[in-house]
Amino acid sequence: MFEVFMFVNPIGTCCYQTEQTIMKTMKEAKIATRYQLIPLANMHTIQSDLIRKHLCPSNLTIFNHASEATFTALKTYHAIKMAYGNKKARAFCLRLQHAINELNQPYSLTLVLNLFAELKLDASKVQAAEASPYLKESIAADEKLAQKWHIRDTPTTVIFNDEDETSGLIIEGLLPYDELVQIINGENDFTSLSASMIELHPNKLRLL
Repeated sequence: MFEVFMFVNPIGTCCYQTEQTIMKTMKEAKIATRYQLIPLANMHTIQSDLIRKHLCPSNLTIFNHASEATFTALKTYHAIKMAYGNKKARAFCLRLQHAINELNQPYSLTLVLNLFAELKLDASKVQAAEASPYLKESIAADEKLAQKWHIRDTPTTVIFNDEDETSGLIIEGLLPYDELVQIINGENDFTSLSASMIELHPNKLRLL
C-alpha cells in the first residue's frame, strides 16, 4: 500500500497535471493507494502558478484576482471536506482545476455552483461549514503538515510505501509518467529525474 500526499494549488495548472499522472500511474500499476489532497495558498504558490500560465505576477490586478480565486477555492475545499468528507472535497478540487486549466473557464461563483450540482453538494450546507470556526483549524492543520515536511512550492508530492515505514520521498515539481513509474518500481537512481527529489526520514531531509 502506498500513501500519497499531493500538495497543490487549488486552481493550479501543473498541480492538475501532476494529480492526473499520479492517479493514472498507480491505477495502471494496480497499486493500492491512499490519496491525501492538500491544497495550499500563499504568495509564493500563487506567483509560481501565474508564471506557469505565462501571466505577470507583478501585475497587481492579475495577482489580486488570482489570489482571491485561490484563497476562496481553498476555503470552499475545506468547507466541503468538513461537510462531506475528503472524497467529495478532492473531487471538487480536481473538477475545479480541470474546468479552469483544461476547459479555460474563469473562476467564478457560477462555476463553483455548477460543480456543486454535478457533485450533488448542498450549497447552504457548504456555506454553513465555511462560517464555522473550525474552518481555520482545518486549513491550519494542512499548513502545519506542509511546514513539517518543508513544502516550499506546489505541486509537491510526498510518497510513502507502507512496507518501509522509515522513509519516503518528496517530489517537487511536475513529474512525467515514465519517471513516476521508475520511482514506484523502487529504482534508486534519481539523478536523471526532471523534478527535485528529497528523501524523507523520520528526523531529517536529504536532497538527492
